[in-house]
Amino acid sequence: MVLKTNDSFLNCRIPTLLASAHPIKEDNHKNEYASNSVLTGFDCTDFSSDQTTVSLLNSDSCSLKTVNVTNEIVEVQVLQSQQYDKKAYVQCYVRYFVSVHHCGRWMASNTFLNSYNYILPITRAQCEDMHRHNIFVDPARRWITIHIKDNHGSYNGLAEGNVDNGGSCEGSNFIDHNGKKYPHAYALYDIKVVINKGLADVNIDEKKIILANGLNCEYTSESCFDPLQGFTHWTMGLSNEYCDRTKPLFVIYRGQVNKTTEYKDDNTTKISYFNQQDDRLFYIEAQHKTRICGYEAAISQHPNIFITEVMDYHQNFKRDHLFSIKNIDALILHGMSLSMLYNDISTQMTRLYQNIQFQKCLSDQKIIAATLSNAQSDPNSLGLSIFNTQGFITKVRGEIAYIIKCKPSEVSFRQTKNCFLDIPIYHDNKPKFLSPRSRLIIDIGTEISCDDFFQPLFNFGNEWYSRVNGKFIQAQAPQSIKVETIKKWTFEPLSGISHKGIYSKEDIENYKRSITEPIVLKAVQNSFFEKIYDREASKKHNAPIYSIANSIDDVEYEKIFKIGDWFKQILSSLYGDLLILGDIFSAILAIFCILSILKFFVDWIINGYALYQVFGFTWRIFFGFWNSVAKVFLDNMKKINNHMTQAQIEMKKEISENEIDYQLEQVPSAPQYNNYSLKLNEIK
Repeated sequence: MVLKTNDSFLNCRIPTLLASAHPIKEDNHKNEYASNSVLTGFDCTDFSSDQTTVSLLNSDSCSLKTVNVTNEIVEVQVLQSQQYDKKAYVQCYVRYFVSVHHCGRWMASNTFLNSYNYILPITRAQCEDMHRHNIFVDPARRWITIHIKDNHGSYNGLAEGNVDNGGSCEGSNFIDHNGKKYPHAYALYDIKVVINKGLADVNIDEKKIILANGLNCEYTSESCFDPLQGFTHWTMGLSNEYCDRTKPLFVIYRGQVNKTTEYKDDNTTKISYFNQQDDRLFYIEAQHKTRICGYEAAISQHPNIFITEVMDYHQNFKRDHLFSIKNIDALILHGMSLSMLYNDISTQMTRLYQNIQFQKCLSDQKIIAATLSNAQSDPNSLGLSIFNTQGFITKVRGEIAYIIKCKPSEVSFRQTKNCFLDIPIYHDNKPKFLSPRSRLIIDIGTEISCDDFFQPLFNFGNEWYSRVNGKFIQAQAPQSIKVETIKKWTFEPLSGISHKGIYSKEDIENYKRSITEPIVLKAVQNSFFEKIYDREASKKHNAPIYSIANSIDDVEYEKIFKIGDWFKQILSSLYGDLLILGDIFSAILAIFCILSILKFFVDWIINGYALYQVFGFTWRIFFGFWNSVAKVFLDNMKKINNHMTQAQIEMKKEISENEIDYQLEQVPSAPQYNNYSLKLNEIK
């Protein structure tokens, strides 16, 4: 439909209604509409009013707004700026407890001089050598060699001097680690060696290395002292390359994704990547181009997430096995999930809006086509149908229609004896009529028969009235046409949004454990060491002493004893039940033995009788109690009898054949054959 206008009153909407008409029900007269009430009609005698030219041939076609989009499957690498790195370290702990005694001439003159403990400084080379060979050699007294097993080793004995079993000693000049000399003394060493190695987290921004027990050290120093594990050493250098960036990058995903390129009207493109495979679910929008290690890449909606397409010549960034779980960023995880959710909702809502607009356009097009086809027969309804308001007159000329907006004017009711399809009124004190629906002022009305069953109804002030005896009486409202929904729409939720994301499921689980495990582990360790710590022994030896027995209190001992008593009761009850069961099985076994003995004699009698029938009174009868042997004797005898019977049958057959041959030799010559034919037949 083509509209030409010089005013803004054409900015209107055409409703789409699909329903079936319902018959009007007549109601008793209730309230009379005042005859002196003022109505509004529309005077169309002034042709200088606004007008619109409408084509009666066709209307504009409906079409969805097409978006130039291309989809393809590409292989990408998703990279993240690395906040933490993993670094291997080695630890060596050597603790000395030294006791120095003066050695006199007599046993009673052996006196205690001093005792102290210290931790021996260990260099990186010494520590690596201890890890490599599992041996520690005392640097001052190299004859003291400690073999390390399961990361632990110890030595307890003399370091200087000599002491025999009788208490006699032989002293020497002992020099401690501080250079202090003890003449005529002997020294006792208690050496404890512990080695350890592991992976520590490196905070790249703060240049801190975080050990497993939570101790922070300066990363650039390459060594520090751990009070619990001793001297710790590592080497500088990160597991991933920096390239031209201030922070190294690591790969959080590599694989195939769906790449969508949208070409917009302003000659710009929107590139996005979507993945919904395995345990990954993410949406990345390439917002700005950049270069990583000389290769083309893009910055995503999050500034720490980058994406690059893998080409044949492309560098394959690797995810190092020393990946720190602390690089899992909760803000990135939730931010990328929200971004994906926003994109999914906006895409579906855009499709819904376009579909609604398209369906509305199709419905409007049908109504406009029907309205244009009825313009010849009812031209004045065209303006009401198009603009959905009263006060328009239409002039059809050829294949176009002129829709003219009439001026509103006040009119009053006029009583008539006859019935009309229109409303009788006075306009400027002249008898006129008001056309239904469009409410146009016309000179001649359409007269109809006054039928009480099919009375015309008119709407005044949102109320319905019928004309009875020249007066308008309020009537029952007719049925309104209802709007029916053509197409239903349901929101399609994005599956996996609650438990999937840009990180893998394994990374997320490790991230959760990294948050909770240190707290739980520290609490368990503190509770355990507090229980096994022996305070009295530690004070006595001036060193921490631990005993597992201290972790068991009186209540737990009582529980253990109760469990032992409970087992004793169960075993005692089980023993009594087994005695009863043994008596029952003994009785059953005795009955079985008696029956077996009876069966033995019965078998001997039966088998002996059978052997006697075959062999007579012979030694074979003695084996009658043995079923298998008796059966062998009887089977052998049966086979012998069968062979004898077969031989007799063959002998009789041979004798019979010889007799037949002999009688055939006595047959007469041919002339006498007829006389002896009967005899020959009998012989055969």
